[in-house]
Amino acid sequence: MLRILIVVTCIEISTLANAQSKGTTSFDNDANSDEPEHPIPVESIQGVAGQRTILPCNIQPRESNDAVSMVLWFKEDSGEPLYSYDARSRQFGKAKLWSAAHFWGHRASFRASPPAQLTLQDLQQSDEGVYRCRVDFRNSPTRNLKVNLTVIVPPAKPIIYDAKRRDMSKLLEAYPEGADLFLVCEVHGGKPRPQVSWYLESQIIHASTEVRETQGSGGETNVVTISNVTVKALTRRHHHAKLSCRANNTQLASPPTTTVVIELNMKPLKVEILGKEVILSAGKTYDVKCQSTGSRPPAVLTWWKSSKQLKGQKKNDGVSLQFTPTVEDEGKFLVCRAENPKLPDASIEDRWKLKVYCKYRSNGWLIISW
Repeated sequence: MLRILIVVTCIEISTLANAQSKGTTSFDNDANSDEPEHPIPVESIQGVAGQRTILPCNIQPRESNDAVSMVLWFKEDSGEPLYSYDARSRQFGKAKLWSAAHFWGHRASFRASPPAQLTLQDLQQSDEGVYRCRVDFRNSPTRNLKVNLTVIVPPAKPIIYDAKRRDMSKLLEAYPEGADLFLVCEVHGGKPRPQVSWYLESQIIHASTEVRETQGSGGETNVVTISNVTVKALTRRHHHAKLSCRANNTQLASPPTTTVVIELNMKPLKVEILGKEVILSAGKTYDVKCQSTGSRPPAVLTWWKSSKQLKGQKKNDGVSLQFTPTVEDEGKFLVCRAENPKLPDASIEDRWKLKVYCKYRSNGWLIISW
């Protein structure tokens, strides 16, 4: 009878010791064994390098009379914690915070109030990976949650070149009206590889794209995404239009964009001789004016009679001519020519056929002839 009693007592003490061991939480002990039959839930999160991102962790107790004792963050399968929220023997809002100096350091901060989350500042590409948030409660079993963090690396700002491989951001050049405009956009880097698009104002335009890889001086692989676009037959509606190259690899940040403004040299649209009179008197001086519109830069206006150039006087709104017709000018043409110096083959003219009358007296009578 005594032997049976001793055996039973030993079993009870052993069972109690094991139960106490399970209920103890330590800083270094991994508590995966508390939930051996349940897979750890995984939440996928994306963040942008250089920006702020949030890693969620559910620390809400299952029972109202329970509370968080400690929160630990691990990376991958490492048993060494990277961050801790220690509320053991402390009030909930006065927990002790610790962050591994060699990893996150001051970049990490934890908020325990719902929804609980770990905030990472200045996200780096090396931060990518699977993290485990381990939550120890005062009464309940340990809870583990995983966060799969993907770090998106934005591409560099696009560079736009012209057909002569000149950087358009450093180039001030106007293109002839009616010409084709060929441009190349180069985008370096980006993870994942960016989608490069061209926009004329807000309208997307078709362009071809290719990817090239080059070896850097340190042996690293550099990826360049190249997109070519051709705007055919430039018209006046393209003048001062914005042409943009955009590199997009995430919806979490504004895509790097480079914009150029199209400048055009435009031919004159109209030239007109003002103050035309039906009848001109030989020997009388007339002030004739010519104006032109539509040219950029402003058209150069010149006066001509037959094949001879006449000297005019330039004014703010055109050019004037002091013209004294002779009898010999009858039937000839007075011409005002408008020419854009940047587009020598796009000149236009306005022609005035002269009717010249001659006055003279004979025997007291005024006779008009032509």
